[in-house]
Amino acid sequence: MSVEQHIELAQLSIEQRVIIRIPNMPGRAPGVLSDAPAVAIRWKESKGPRCVPLGLIRAAAATKEGGVTMVVNRRERYRAHLNRSCRTADFYAGFYITPNKDGVLCAERDMIHARNGSVCEIEKFGRLTPED
Repeated sequence: MSVEQHIELAQLSIEQRVIIRIPNMPGRAPGVLSDAPAVAIRWKESKGPRCVPLGLIRAAAATKEGGVTMVVNRRERYRAHLNRSCRTADFYAGFYITPNKDGVLCAERDMIHARNGSVCEIEKFGRLTPED
């Protein structure tokens, strides 16, 4: 008597997708750093890094100067300049970032995703520091 062996093969694929939502800056005037009496800070922009570690970004806001300003700490911010076909107004409601394995957001590589569905590449970063 022969016993037939029955072999079943199966394949399972598991995909993981991580999206980081960057919170908007609190509802106060741009440049105001605390709940203390409003003191407008004038920021000067200089050449920024090619990449910014995602763990440093605390909040962000679209700016009328163009691009998205990312708050790193009380004395430093980065402005992500977007490609020309992007409308900064699309990012006023916030945005998302799909992180890479290296944990950094890089110009000329990464995209930011607006809540309305727009997607824009970051062309470069500018470093913003308070004027003296």
